[in-house]
Amino acid sequence: MITSFNQISIGDEAFSIERTITLEEAKEYIEFLGMRRPTQFTSHAVAAKEGYRGPISPARMMVTEVCGLLNRWIPNSNLRKLEVIYRRTVPHNNPYRVSAVVTDVRPGEGSGFIDLDFRIASLTGEALITGTVTLNIALPQNCVGEQQ
Repeated sequence: MITSFNQISIGDEAFSIERTITLEEAKEYIEFLGMRRPTQFTSHAVAAKEGYRGPISPARMMVTEVCGLLNRWIPNSNLRKLEVIYRRTVPHNNPYRVSAVVTDVRPGEGSGFIDLDFRIASLTGEALITGTVTLNIALPQNCVGEQQ
């Protein structure tokens, strides 16, 4: 867990995990969003009608997971900017890797910013979703302006 800017350097990996979304997880997420009708995320028939081979994982669910991983990496951080590029769909039960790397660290007076690139990729390395994130974090008084 990160507690100050002097623990963060450009090139640091924030996280890298392997993940798989199941049909049941997708259904729970879609219901949480208030969608009660079958969708390409929850129904084989609707997915086929939309041109997919089977139900696909909700991309928003995957990006939400990135935000959760960032919050676990730096608790109490605030998401200031999120840019996402959706490249490919992800069928259910297909494992993928979620990772993020620090690209900039900007400490300031009392708080600062961290920029990261994130990537969701198949286990063969094909980019599925990519993007950038800017986090704002409060700094403990004793490390204002410090950086490794």
